[in-house]
Amino acid sequence: MLKFLTIGLAVIFLAACSSNPQTQNPTSVPTSPEPVAESTPLEAPEIPEVVEVIEELVPEVIETAETEIDKTPTTETSVEVVESITTEEPSISEASAETLTPEQLAAAQGEPQITEEIDPLTAEQKTAAQGEPLIDEAQDTPAVEDPVAPTAEETPAPENTTEPEPELSAEEAAAYAAEQAAAQIEQAAVAAEVAAQANAVTQISSGSFVGIDAGHDASGNIRILEKGDDIILEFQGNFATSPGPDLYVYISQPQSFGPQSKKGADVSRMKLVSALSSTNGAQMYKISKADWEAYGASVVIWCRAFGYLFGYANL
Repeated sequence: MLKFLTIGLAVIFLAACSSNPQTQNPTSVPTSPEPVAESTPLEAPEIPEVVEVIEELVPEVIETAETEIDKTPTTETSVEVVESITTEEPSISEASAETLTPEQLAAAQGEPQITEEIDPLTAEQKTAAQGEPLIDEAQDTPAVEDPVAPTAEETPAPENTTEPEPELSAEEAAAYAAEQAAAQIEQAAVAAEVAAQANAVTQISSGSFVGIDAGHDASGNIRILEKGDDIILEFQGNFATSPGPDLYVYISQPQSFGPQSKKGADVSRMKLVSALSSTNGAQMYKISKADWEAYGASVVIWCRAFGYLFGYANL
């Protein structure tokens, strides 16, 4: 502001001097005299009048400068105010600190506040927004129940579909055992006779045994030999049948055998040959040619005591 005051005073002084022709440069002399037209000389203001004007203006200029100086803070004062603002830390009373949350307390102390961004969408909503099909595990995955061991009352005993195998009395079993022993002696004698007269033996027929079911089975091959007036039933070595309490060998007229005839074979159309000497292996039985001609359609393994068919061979 002092600069402005000085400049103002200089301007006023120069304005006053420029109006006085005596203030022009006295050293500038025209090189050639030129006629000067006569003019009315200007009257220069007197010095006392200029001084009076300056004296009137100076107090106003000084008063204005002092006002501006009071309004404008100095550079040092401004720096101190700025430093005080930047360095001063807010004070938090103990009473207010107790009511503030940890986040508000950290913000008031100037510490960086870290907040976790909470995603308002659930995983299902995000999947739907991305255009992917929602998978409901509760619907797609059936609930697996823990297996519960059934109690003895809840679990019924399995039905026994197999018929119990009948048994002979002691007397019947003894009688059958005696017949079976006699059959073994007889078939051994027949076998020796066939071997001795092999040249006189001719095969006239053959067949294979078929069983009825798993508990009444028969398999193997059979040949029918003719020797003079006798017919020999020769069971091959691969013969086998299920064991039974009272098994016999029969020859039968033509009839339909199978599972339906296990207990329904027509015994009246069959002819008894002998007790079965063994449930497996080679064996021979001799019958007359007349019996063969009357019943020689099939050879049957039959349980005589209880009427069960075990197997047959159609010839």
